[in-house]
Amino acid sequence: MRQSLRPVVVMVTLALAVSAAAFAGDDPQRAAAPPQKGGVGVHAYAAIDANSMAASRSFEGVLGTSTLIGYGGGVDLTDIWKHLFLRAAVTHASKTGSRAIFTGTDIVSLNIPLTVSMTPVELGGGWRFVPSRSRVVPYAGAAALLLSYKETSKFADAGENVSDTFTGYEAFGGVDFGMTKWLVAGGEAQYRSVPNALGDGGLSQQLNESNLGGFTFRFTIGIRTGR
Repeated sequence: MRQSLRPVVVMVTLALAVSAAAFAGDDPQRAAAPPQKGGVGVHAYAAIDANSMAASRSFEGVLGTSTLIGYGGGVDLTDIWKHLFLRAAVTHASKTGSRAIFTGTDIVSLNIPLTVSMTPVELGGGWRFVPSRSRVVPYAGAAALLLSYKETSKFADAGENVSDTFTGYEAFGGVDFGMTKWLVAGGEAQYRSVPNALGDGGLSQQLNESNLGGFTFRFTIGIRTGR
């Protein structure tokens, strides 16, 4: 499950300008215009992910399951422009199983403990379809992925452990539910693709599986500010 890291250059440029003005006319009886509510909002949250891996047979053979549970959190900057938001998030998933081989008909465990871990970093954005402080807020977006992937075993020979980083992308959509003025919970579905990350050796090569993406279902709870 090894691939050398390809050079990656990620450049993100953001320009933001916010202005407001209120003035009274020459008529002394005229009331001044009220100040405008505005500014960038913040939605900070903790996240629990259920990652259903695309390389399902490889993960089932090593870990006994193709679903990994991840924990982490993120921040959405809302109301960048109208309902546009930006996102940065990171989660971590880890599980211990056993090295395995494919005989051509069956997957056979070698009873050599192996820990698989992955840490995806998401940088992206999207669109909330109603004001961010509404009670129910549907949204959709996309993000770039920077995924750190490791396979470690106490009894591995030099070069058998894997530690690599891959790039990919995701598309996501979800709904936030306002519980109180500040507290918000949400549910989100993601499709992730991290192509050509597996398949250079080991069980994934034997099973012809190369994508470290899949479907992710996320539960969030956090706080929000803004309009």
